Amino acid sequence: EDGSYTATCSVTVVSPVVAVTGVTLSKTTATIEIDKTLNLQAIVLPLNATNKSVIWTTSDNKIATVKDGVVTARKKGTVIITVKTVDGGYIATCIVTVTKEDKDKDKDKK
Repeated sequence: EDGSYTATCSVTVVSPVVAVTGVTLSKTTATIEIDKTLNLQAIVLPLNATNKSVIWTTSDNKIATVKDGVVTARKKGTVIITVKTVDGGYIATCIVTVTKEDKDKDKDKK
């Protein structure tokens, strides 16, 4: 009013952050043969969580490796594949048993 001064304010609207409340895996146990792969899917909860990033690990790289949920069997044994959420550190596991290839299967095909 006095002096015709004005003020402005810039407002930025951002989406609210939806925190992770848990994680599950598509399987909790599995058996695969040496040199075969298994695809595991991590389901981060809630489904609309803002940060769905996860970290995959294996209890023994000599038995099976894991990258982006793809487990590759290396040698006979049992490993625990773990997925951990970046947001909140929630964990889910799958026990994977690696077996030798069944050579009798080829005999049945002949």
